[in-house]
Amino acid sequence: MEGSKTYYPALTGVRALAAYMVFVHHFVPNQNTEIQGFLSKFLGEFHIGVSFFFVLSGFLINNKYSIWFTSGTQKYWQYFSARLIRIMPLFIILSAFTFLFNFYFHKTDQGLLFKNIHFFILNVSLLKGLSPDLKFTGIPQTWTLTVEFCFYGIAPFLFLKAKNYRTWPLISVFLLGLGFILAYFLNSGFDYENLHFVLTYTFLGRSFEFFAGCYLSTQLAKWPPRRPVNGFFTYAGFGLVIAVVSGLTIGHFFLQKNGIHLFDFCILNLALPIAILLFYKGLLLENTFFSQLLGSSIGQLLGKSSFAFYLIHVGFIEVGLFHFVTENIFLLFLILNLISILLYLWVEKPLQKFFQPKHPKISPSKSHHAI
Repeated sequence: MEGSKTYYPALTGVRALAAYMVFVHHFVPNQNTEIQGFLSKFLGEFHIGVSFFFVLSGFLINNKYSIWFTSGTQKYWQYFSARLIRIMPLFIILSAFTFLFNFYFHKTDQGLLFKNIHFFILNVSLLKGLSPDLKFTGIPQTWTLTVEFCFYGIAPFLFLKAKNYRTWPLISVFLLGLGFILAYFLNSGFDYENLHFVLTYTFLGRSFEFFAGCYLSTQLAKWPPRRPVNGFFTYAGFGLVIAVVSGLTIGHFFLQKNGIHLFDFCILNLALPIAILLFYKGLLLENTFFSQLLGSSIGQLLGKSSFAFYLIHVGFIEVGLFHFVTENIFLLFLILNLISILLYLWVEKPLQKFFQPKHPKISPSKSHHAI
């Protein structure tokens, strides 16, 4: 058996939902002066779309590949190269155009050839995400790819050595402890900013989100087939997500800077994944408005093009559109979606097919990814 081939339409559509939440986080509170106060802060917390991606990644990687590694890691390169094929071609192309844009037009990088080449290499090798100073260079939001590939790299060994999912929280605690140690010794002392980087921007701090998705996958076979019910898990999970965002918003009104870091960690890295897990469980088991919308044909198309949308919603394409086409956020959102669909159909998908024959047993058209 090569792994699960089951395709979950609603979980493809939810990728678009996660990407759109990140878009809202980046644009709506900052650009729309009519949105102020609590609502502005609330929408500013929509960076939680990244957590949706991380939990989804844990679920899909465990569901598709865990059985590959029950007896060893002989298929490791086939598995890992499939991840590279799925993500890297479009990312490398858009990164190259990003640094060309920076070389010719960016006010701080214009004409600096060595600097742009240096940063390009750090970006496409995903090393930039290991540095608090470099994580936002190139395509800023792609720091998440470093976190993703850290999980991809160790996942097969977790599946081989930690078959009992009850050990995963302990592994997550170990990784978190390792993060605290690195944050302390790399700075020769305790530093809140460096701790914030470890907790927020590295796999050491965010492993629990991936393990929550892995746990959901291990429980899937124990549940009854999809059935029409009252949508308890879907709406309970969605309600808890709203509660988490509200808690973050309220907390930031009262906490000082240093207190925010640990508060954010407890809410984002521990409570939020559980809420997302319940929401995903509902999408898998229940016929609801959410599952029908996200699993629809348009939901599928937007979900499949969501990686392209995620890559371009901040960057040289967005800058050009904003300055030369429209400053209206809604129109910008629609145009970015159209470009993303075209990139998926004309660039991303053809490149996947071009590289795919090297590994015919893995079908990227049926695989999911998280950013």
